[in-house]
Amino acid sequence: MRIRDKIAALDAQEKKANQTGRIKEAGLGLIGTGIFLGGILSFIAAPVAAVTLCSLGAGVLSGFRKQRNERVAKVQAIQQEKANLRRLTQNGINVSNQHQQQRTADAGQASTEAANAKNTVKKAKEGTGIRRFNLGTSSLLAMIIPGPVGVIAAAATVGFSAYKLYKDNKIVKNNTIYEKATARKDYLDTESKIAENILAARQQRRRAAAQAVANARGNANTNTNQRTQTQPLPPRRQPTTATTPVVNSSPSVEMSENERIVDEYIRRLSENPTDEDTSTLSMR
Repeated sequence: MRIRDKIAALDAQEKKANQTGRIKEAGLGLIGTGIFLGGILSFIAAPVAAVTLCSLGAGVLSGFRKQRNERVAKVQAIQQEKANLRRLTQNGINVSNQHQQQRTADAGQASTEAANAKNTVKKAKEGTGIRRFNLGTSSLLAMIIPGPVGVIAAAATVGFSAYKLYKDNKIVKNNTIYEKATARKDYLDTESKIAENILAARQQRRRAAAQAVANARGNANTNTNQRTQTQPLPPRRQPTTATTPVVNSSPSVEMSENERIVDEYIRRLSENPTDEDTSTLSMR
């Protein structure tokens, strides 16, 4: 896995989130501020209209705040994931079974946390259209109908605005949890895949080294047999009562220096089959 490709994809996500989010924020901020200021300026001349406009403006500004916090939470989560990936390229990754199991458990916990937060956000967003309709309708009635009905409509506008603020706060809080948990799960999944690739590459190198050693030993045996066949037979000796010790020849003597190094590498692996060192990655 190429870490720089993952970081490049996160860069694109961050750029898109900033661009689209800031456009929406600009629109909501200008509209909400304009309405709210209009309410303040008309407070003396038309108190009911002023309360209505201020409540309506507050509702729009609440939407602006919600949009801004959603963008900031997403961008911060992306930046944190990128920082984790860059730190991974510098410090390496532990590929032991214990660490792999811990990553799997942490990813599962993050997934559950993200799912719960997403469900809460979904429930909080239910009825968003109705809340906007009620806020807009009560504001309009308060502006065009004088007398007690206008006052009641203005009071309703305040209530609808406060309720919208409550729902927006709930969305903001749980959306932040969702973004952070999702980013953490994505990072842990990426780290697990990298660890799996390291283990697979390590196993492949071990098999290749073992095959090289086997081939080298086979060649050494063949060379030894060929020299034995070409050498003249020594004269036969009369049997004696003494026993002559026999020393077995070692095929490794015929190996090259590189082959002996590989043989030693395989021997150490056989003595320590649970090799779990930390492998350093590089930006490729």
